[in-house]
Amino acid sequence: MKKLTANADYEELDRNPLNLQLGQKVTVGEEDTTWPEWIWCQTDNGLSGYVPKNYLDLENSPQATVTNEFDGTILKVSKGEVIESEFELGGWHWCHDDEGKKGWLPNYLFRHALAE
Repeated sequence: MKKLTANADYEELDRNPLNLQLGQKVTVGEEDTTWPEWIWCQTDNGLSGYVPKNYLDLENSPQATVTNEFDGTILKVSKGEVIESEFELGGWHWCHDDEGKKGWLPNYLFRHALAE
């Protein structure tokens, strides 16, 4: 895992994270123009958000089947805070903080890796 230092505060307010289960069906929309490896998805119950395209079987688009469980939680981070990145996907890191909270953070928030 990489240790990364945040170069700015980051928090998304009023967000209901999209969580998807293996085999779940979703309706897909447009690819994100900034993060093209992510695509807009909506569940049958109306929840929506961006999901990595490689977590979906897009063969029957606009319907897709979830091929990897997805947790859409966005992690809150403060400038100078060190977090651990478990992996990076399409410009976002799945990471955890010192308290064990997990979530996604965009790559642009980190000035350098401290350790591998």
